[in-house]
Amino acid sequence: TEKVGNDLAYYMDIYDEDMDFAQATKHLIYPPSSVMIRNLSFPAPREQEIYVEARYGPSWRVPDHQARELAEKYPTLEEAKAWSMNMLMLHAARKDATIGF
Repeated sequence: TEKVGNDLAYYMDIYDEDMDFAQATKHLIYPPSSVMIRNLSFPAPREQEIYVEARYGPSWRVPDHQARELAEKYPTLEEAKAWSMNMLMLHAARKDATIGF
């Protein structure tokens, strides 16, 4: 954690594209989108919320400092890949239903 400006703390994780999770969920990453942080643009997964939920589970919006060391707390690579692919299909089906397909 670093402090910049008016004591505003921030933290950023940076992951390698060759990591196992990135390989298992590349269908959520490419083509990448971008996010703005402090007026700087950074590459980000295309399906950002699905990616984060696939990685950390459905409670990802609530900080859980105790889960950091518990590997079984988070979805496995296989679970994350299967769940996220199903979510993409669900989103596509909802979009098709909205436009009348």
